[in-house]
Amino acid sequence: FISMIEVPFCGASYQMDSLDVSAQRSVNLYPEIYNDGKTKTVMSMRNTHGLLAFASLGGTNQIRGMYQSSTGALFTVQGKRAETDSTAGTPTFRFDLSTGDAPGESTIVRMADNGTVLLIADGTSVPYTWNLSTSIATQVSDADYPGGSHIGFLDGYYIVNKPNTLFAYYSTLDDPTDWPSGNTITKEGTSDYINGLIVSDRRLWLFGEQSYEVHYNTGDSTNQFLRIEGTYHEIGLHAPDSLAQNGSAVFWLGGSAQGFGQIYMTQGFDAIPISTVPIERDIHGYTTTTDAEGFTFQQDGHDFYQLTFPSENKTWVYDITTGLWHEKLSRNPNTSIEERHRART
Repeated sequence: FISMIEVPFCGASYQMDSLDVSAQRSVNLYPEIYNDGKTKTVMSMRNTHGLLAFASLGGTNQIRGMYQSSTGALFTVQGKRAETDSTAGTPTFRFDLSTGDAPGESTIVRMADNGTVLLIADGTSVPYTWNLSTSIATQVSDADYPGGSHIGFLDGYYIVNKPNTLFAYYSTLDDPTDWPSGNTITKEGTSDYINGLIVSDRRLWLFGEQSYEVHYNTGDSTNQFLRIEGTYHEIGLHAPDSLAQNGSAVFWLGGSAQGFGQIYMTQGFDAIPISTVPIERDIHGYTTTTDAEGFTFQQDGHDFYQLTFPSENKTWVYDITTGLWHEKLSRNPNTSIEERHRART
């Protein structure tokens, strides 16, 4: 008599500290689930995609941001250089960002536009705008510009956080060069400063290190943005650059007064942990975690949230479609060492 045991070769990354319990890693592979009842198997492993050269920008600085405007133009910021890229991958230099009070030429930048003017939030007090029709760059000279690192666009208003405060500011309607001093949005729930914001489903999410809350546009010019009751939660944003959005869901590496290291996504206004115990154990073992960078993308019918820890040379990817995790890496061609995935944005 021979006993047949099915060995589960397919599955997500789930490597425990005790390998006798679980030693499974899914590296540059992700599970595809078949649930139509007609296939010979319920799951298989698919290769993650490799990378192809699209545009040669020159220089050695990292890509700090990529953004497709509402007119279809692709903007890329590399170091201090802002460029546009054609569909054929031909870059055109547009202007240099100011570096006078910038946090550095390698930090993530964020962009937003209203169909006419693009604003690049680079963490300085004098960012640039780009007119999508005239191709003219203009530096914001308003002394009341908050100088934040995160930007949102909601109902015609550009919204930027003011570092080390409880405030975000919004521009004059459809004018990212004009920032009235009274156009403030206050994070009200607790006193942890705003370290990130994002617009999702026409709602403004304000994050601190230990909490978040959601605001809406009231339509009342005397109280333009107010908090939605019941949306305050004591879960914060541990790594500001981990904040990303996909559809109506927001993703980030979280923290609270109790600790840090869980990865969250939203359901409605609630935050749901999506990280597994092994992933959280790994994160707790990292030396540096506040520099984590996240973005979302879609490929082959799946939506993904990719989270990289640059200082740790590690990349985790959450398959939003299946709810399963895998690892993503690039191999250094000179040393053959496994490193973080190269994509940053």
